[in-house]
Amino acid sequence: LRDGSMSQGIVDNAGSVLAMIEAMKTLKGQTTGHRLIFVLTDQEELGLIGAKAWLESHDKSRIHAVINADVAAYGRTVMYGENNGAQSGFVLTALRSQCAEQAVNCIAFPVYPPSDDRVFSAAGVPVVSLGTQDAIGAHQMWLAFNGGEDNGLKEGFVPPVFQRIHSTEDKLSYLNGEDVARFGRFIADLTLRLDRAAP
Repeated sequence: LRDGSMSQGIVDNAGSVLAMIEAMKTLKGQTTGHRLIFVLTDQEELGLIGAKAWLESHDKSRIHAVINADVAAYGRTVMYGENNGAQSGFVLTALRSQCAEQAVNCIAFPVYPPSDDRVFSAAGVPVVSLGTQDAIGAHQMWLAFNGGEDNGLKEGFVPPVFQRIHSTEDKLSYLNGEDVARFGRFIADLTLRLDRAAP
């Protein structure tokens, strides 16, 4: 953190790492038409350094789609960004279909907070950024980013998730193992759906 202290980094972003591990376990032994690569990057807050370094060392033309997971330690509401370029249209279609078919509460953000997905979208790679929260927190976050000046939030209100991340309050106590495992399985299902989807 800015003052030199350390955050446990559970909501941002250990929860997503655990979800990705769950997705890997779920996908183990599956036959797919694409090679699946799970990438854990570092130094997002310092300028997307890890994601940039990874993409620079790989051929972007060989990437079918990217699922970015960030801020996902609790909650069953899946949030996703729609602001990753036209090339990501088939990814959004697959995601929306999955949300509907599985009856998962998914909230589309026309403007979604930046994460490592920005590296891929800037390079023209199909990508979606996902996160989870409880339903109220997800709605508050949507209003904060997409509601404009008259968003209905009290002046000075900061959604709880933004009070936790990047602070000493980002603690293990926020981790909900069932929610994270469910999100991991959701990512695995989306991966298989994208494997079959044509851009």
